[in-house]
Amino acid sequence: MIGMRRALRGPARLMGIFFLCWLSTGSGRVGQMPIRPQNIIVALTPVQLAPEQQGTQTTGSLAFLQGYALHAASEDFGGWSAMSASRQGLRLISDAGAVLDLPFPNGQNVTARLSELPKGCGNHWNKAEHDAEATTRDPQTGRWWVTLERLNLICRVDAHGHVTSIARAAMASWATPLGAESMVRLADGRFLILAEGAPDSTSAAMPLLIYDRDPIDPKAQLKRLSFAAPPGFRPADATQLPDGRILILLRDFEAPITWRTRLVVVSQDQLVAGATVSGQEIARLEAPMLTDNFEAVAVTQEKRRTIIWLASDDNFWPLQQSYLLKFALED
Repeated sequence: MIGMRRALRGPARLMGIFFLCWLSTGSGRVGQMPIRPQNIIVALTPVQLAPEQQGTQTTGSLAFLQGYALHAASEDFGGWSAMSASRQGLRLISDAGAVLDLPFPNGQNVTARLSELPKGCGNHWNKAEHDAEATTRDPQTGRWWVTLERLNLICRVDAHGHVTSIARAAMASWATPLGAESMVRLADGRFLILAEGAPDSTSAAMPLLIYDRDPIDPKAQLKRLSFAAPPGFRPADATQLPDGRILILLRDFEAPITWRTRLVVVSQDQLVAGATVSGQEIARLEAPMLTDNFEAVAVTQEKRRTIIWLASDDNFWPLQQSYLLKFALED
């Protein structure tokens, strides 16, 4: 979802209106057909973070390692809004309900597995009810979870593909389409869920929930907090770093087509009931760097290096790209 920071005027306003209309129609895809599970070839076109910068390209605490524009001959390829990592590669989930199991990039092409969210997680015939915006996983059990933003629904998928869903009362008032945008299963089993926007216009802080266990469990206990983003920015995704800190991906949009990205970290000792947390910035992406609608973040480790992956949602629009960027965290 996209929030505009200020009123638009003249040609910029018209372009902004056109852009949002395109998103609500071309990317809406109401009446979409089910996605047949299939292997697809994903082409990897190398990109640079800052083409004019010589030597090691950095932004804040991140050192750029690799970047790719992703392309595939499938109308269901794109819209990547959530991502998780495993030893085998990256799982990207689109806001139209597609699931892409992508091996770690190697060479010019990779063979990936394209499927869709299992039955029982949203409405497969309506993109607005299949709008996945966050995912997280348990590496021990193989379970994975998804949030559907417009329904404020949490789905859990077990290792055999069985789905259990719940609409938590604590999320019932979250605004559509600014609902559950980020979810992290922490290493200790707690879950963090973050809304993209405030439920009403009286607060600038976004609701932040922490469950003491799997939120599908009706016995899960809840702590309510708030998250305050920098002006104009909204949370897009989150994950946990190996040192325990929470990494939150923020983005901002201005018409006609200007994107800005921030990455902030929140320490676990800030996660106190009733608190408003804001995070410490560790990196940013903005012009003249490569920019787009970065909506997904994941973390892996290579030996002792912490690796940060960012993926962008192209909104199924030809003026945007599906990017996958790889960084090393140097702080």
